[in-house]
Amino acid sequence: MVRKPQVCLLAVVLLIGLCGCSTSVPDAQVTNEKIANSMTEVLENSLNVLNPSEVEREAIERAITVGHIDPADYEAAHLRYVQCMNQQGFWPEFREATYGVYIELPYAYSGDQNELDQAHSECSQDNAVLASLYLMQQANPDLWADPQLVAVQCLRKGSFVDVDYTVEDFAQDWAKSKFPFDRYADGPNDCLYGAGYGYAFFSASGQ
Repeated sequence: MVRKPQVCLLAVVLLIGLCGCSTSVPDAQVTNEKIANSMTEVLENSLNVLNPSEVEREAIERAITVGHIDPADYEAAHLRYVQCMNQQGFWPEFREATYGVYIELPYAYSGDQNELDQAHSECSQDNAVLASLYLMQQANPDLWADPQLVAVQCLRKGSFVDVDYTVEDFAQDWAKSKFPFDRYADGPNDCLYGAGYGYAFFSASGQ
């Protein structure tokens, strides 16, 4: 099973919509459009668009006053999710990305998939919005609207690709599902996940 950051993608799409931007990039040409002018603007928009739970709303309102989500509020949201899943008989495992976000790992489950999906949905109600905003804050601090640019900049920074690796290169590699890096390794995987491409695999070490 692979959990994709659907709520994160939803948050990005909705918030971009408020700015009149687009997540699509015609012909893979990079754009310099941004989701918003600041993280504070993103947070303010989220209160009106994403319908956070009461506990999330309190954390987001605190974040608006300082311009960023407190890691302690993210940790609390993550713990709520884990405890809820445990109470329903599921024991998800995670690894921590380099930018401080927990990525849920796929795990074998031989029972009713609908039960697992329902538990995931129910347990996400009090944390998913905050978690998606925190992912944006940590993995895309420049608030680029183009997810390809987010991925490429991260891959370059981590030296997983050459400095001349472009958005066009990434788009072509994505279409072929063939990359000049190991997309299952933690570092490149962090870049893909942080850009909203939904990869969440076990580490290359086979844990």
